[in-house]
Amino acid sequence: MSSESQIMFVGVSPKELVELISENVKMQIQNFVLDTPKVEQKDEPELITRKEAADLLKVSLVTIHDWSRNGLLTHYKLGNRTYYNREEILKKVYASNRKKI
Repeated sequence: MSSESQIMFVGVSPKELVELISENVKMQIQNFVLDTPKVEQKDEPELITRKEAADLLKVSLVTIHDWSRNGLLTHYKLGNRTYYNREEILKKVYASNRKKI
């Protein structure tokens, strides 16, 4: 190795060097964690469109419309658009699969 690629520490034991590096790494990690924005949990339901609901259930838009009209799926109107709560759909599908025939 050439002398240019070597670093000499004078007056520092290997144990002290490890402690110094460890303390510095801990400080950097703490600063990173403190500077990272927190992701807040949403209390709002995830609303999906008719098309997304049809894709999720692997059925046609006509079937989604029929199920909504017959009360099998709860829909929400915002203006002239129709939305569905993703969690409600998944719960209904899960519940319907659990029923004994």
